[in-house]
Amino acid sequence: MQLAEFTLGQSPYPWQHERWQTLFEAVSAQKLPHAILFAGVPGVGKTHLAMLLAQRLLCLTAAAELACGKCKACQLMAVGTHPDLLLLEPEAAGKAIKIDAIRQANDFLSKTAQQGGRKLVVIAPAEAMTTGAANALLKSLEEPAGSAHIILVSHQTSAVLSTIRSRCRLIAFGLPAAEVVVPWLTPIAGNRIAPELLLSLAGGAPLAARGLLDGDALEQHQLLVRNLRELAQGQKGPLALASEWMAQDHQQVLSWFQLWISQLLKNLQWQQAGNKNVETFDWAESLLGQAGAPVLHRLYEKVGRARQALAGPSNPNTQLLLEEIALDWQALCRAFMRRSR
Repeated sequence: MQLAEFTLGQSPYPWQHERWQTLFEAVSAQKLPHAILFAGVPGVGKTHLAMLLAQRLLCLTAAAELACGKCKACQLMAVGTHPDLLLLEPEAAGKAIKIDAIRQANDFLSKTAQQGGRKLVVIAPAEAMTTGAANALLKSLEEPAGSAHIILVSHQTSAVLSTIRSRCRLIAFGLPAAEVVVPWLTPIAGNRIAPELLLSLAGGAPLAARGLLDGDALEQHQLLVRNLRELAQGQKGPLALASEWMAQDHQQVLSWFQLWISQLLKNLQWQQAGNKNVETFDWAESLLGQAGAPVLHRLYEKVGRARQALAGPSNPNTQLLLEEIALDWQALCRAFMRRSR
């Protein structure tokens, strides 16, 4: 979720109620840390909860658990013009948050709140900050203003400078239990696909599962798996496939590829028949077998590093990264084909 997509009046997702209650209690007791880092896998609602917290902190109705939506502060937030709330995110997916934006945040935090309450900065994703930008933020983290809060959201915490992480209260987000998510997902999935299968295809991340229903995302996911099969069987070349990925949202492609590898590993190692998509996994399980798990683990980590590089400020050669991953998958499959002969 992009920061700008959040609207006032929303509530925590069903799997977030316990964590939200803990945050609200800290707000009520005036014990909320100055700097908070929401960290964990994508698609579980970290940004959603960060925005709920920011809006609750600025709401003028002290006793309410959520922002009231009626006070002057809420009305300003509803139209995106609250003067004491600053949202920082990349200009486009995969771009960096640069030092000038953080300098703007530092200047913003140094001034008195115009509405007489708190000042809030929300940065998402934190790993998009360049090294210079992250170092510039340290000033505000080390010398906090009395009524200011900085909320950072990270999908890849290892990519956030350790000096930033050490100055924030870490709130970790894992994958929620399927039994909590499936009832929420069922009416959204409708008759298109079983919610359990949809959640499995998204690697257990509820918002990623919902995202698969947008536009042709589900079809694109199925196309990716079909292309991987064609590449394994020599029906498609790795360079041609990488070029096709370049024309798509390559971050999304790599995310799906990594999730698919994760699900394949689960099937290979634990034979979780209840979560098994026959069309997606059977051919790969037959090809790789149990002996393929260690190699798949290495490929999973490599795809993760590629995603991290593309999301960071280093500006790598995207075409080469995608070609290398496609070549690795082809080489892995060919190696196991030769063994089985």
